[in-house]
Amino acid sequence: MFRITICDDSKKFSERLAEQINRVMGELGEEYELTCCADIFALDTHLRSSADDLLFLDIRLGTDNGLNYARKLRARGNDIPIVFVTSNTEYALDAYDVYPLTFLAKPFRREAVQKAIVRCLALKEKDEGKVITLKERDRGMMSVRLNEICYAESCRHGVRLCCGAKGDYYFRENLREFLTLLPQDSFVQCQRSYIANLRRVRNIKNRTLLFDNGEEVSVSRALYSEIKERFAQL
Repeated sequence: MFRITICDDSKKFSERLAEQINRVMGELGEEYELTCCADIFALDTHLRSSADDLLFLDIRLGTDNGLNYARKLRARGNDIPIVFVTSNTEYALDAYDVYPLTFLAKPFRREAVQKAIVRCLALKEKDEGKVITLKERDRGMMSVRLNEICYAESCRHGVRLCCGAKGDYYFRENLREFLTLLPQDSFVQCQRSYIANLRRVRNIKNRTLLFDNGEEVSVSRALYSEIKERFAQL
């Protein structure tokens, strides 16, 4: 699931950009989720509870400044790719410190929107293309892409990997040992018997992780605050 957010105080431009994004994603055949925010407060509320993949951010948002907000995002460790939307490209020199993906000049063309999205998808695929190779219980040695894993569950004689539409895999591994094979920035033990991939989590509420495949896993009380903080920093 590729999550995109638009933040623009102009309903006209926001709707036009959303229309272009819908067309591009439809042509690419990518599964996606699109959120629109009209101000910084709504955007910040959304990003604190959702691990999005791409942000189209207007630089001038009424009395707010999208560039200043981008600096706050970076200061708290949020590396979401940002496409600045502006009618004045003079801001480009001021934005170098937040390393934007690109700029989208108003009025924008579909080709420019497509180029930004394709570039972001390529970066995400490169980042998430890593695999682990283990001996599967019934099928021998198998490689599983890390971004396919929703969660790992300790079960009898090993670990069950839930990979959403890809199905489940069973490995004869100890859950604690299995955690050492995974990148610690996105995988976290959320309770005694579960390891969660925070990049596949859509929301966290009432000590429960909601994954993008619709499944849910509860979080232990002792780990809840830490996991919420790590999720917000993705």
